[in-house]
Amino acid sequence: MGVVIPVRPHLRRLPHFGSSRRSQGGNAAAMAGGKLCDEDAVFIGNYPMTLCCWVRFTDKSTAQTVMAISDSGVSTIEFRLDITTSGHAQFTRENGATESSATNTTDLSDGNWHLLCGVGTSITSVSIQVDDQTPDSDTTSVAPTDFDRVCIGDAASVLFAQDYKGDADQAALFDIALTTAQKTWLYNSGSGRTYSELVSSGDADNPGTANLVGFWSLNEDAPAGIGDDDSGTKDLTVTGTVTTTDGVTADD
Repeated sequence: MGVVIPVRPHLRRLPHFGSSRRSQGGNAAAMAGGKLCDEDAVFIGNYPMTLCCWVRFTDKSTAQTVMAISDSGVSTIEFRLDITTSGHAQFTRENGATESSATNTTDLSDGNWHLLCGVGTSITSVSIQVDDQTPDSDTTSVAPTDFDRVCIGDAASVLFAQDYKGDADQAALFDIALTTAQKTWLYNSGSGRTYSELVSSGDADNPGTANLVGFWSLNEDAPAGIGDDDSGTKDLTVTGTVTTTDGVTADD
């Protein structure tokens, strides 16, 4: 009689937060009260622009800022990708006493990865797109200018704090207003895009790198190197606690 050898069942690693979108091997930044910022370079002067960042969160107990650009010398001039206490994404513009937002109405606090893209076309035309959804727009006239500071994980304003309490990945800043098709290309059915794809892909809807101001894959181990700019020299500095978690896509 032969010896029966029990077979050990295959153990599948569960994704972070129970996400239905599996990580493909890249890292991401887990914001634990920390942020990544740089205020030493002129990033962008005025409209148009696009801010994009992948987010994953469950905590919506307070208003949060995922990514922002600002005038480092004035605390109330900035553009922000925000999360509301309803879990909705907003693209907010502030210039002194004037503030207005384009708001998406989907509760994103499901622990899955979502791509947020805020687009500023002109002082009376901004929008927020979540994943491959139809963008939501705002036409209020707001004209902040002269941005030289960028932050991931908090508002870019030195005096304004809205810590982001989730994970962030593949943040990008463009000095053009991306089209819906270009943002949907970046979304890539939930898999995202690497910097090398922006450089080399011949797809018609690839926004490319000619108008790319900065691309932060957030792929390195935290804290050292996680804020490196894949596209150039606009590296971000860690303040507070930022750790490493599994990312939305394979980074390079």
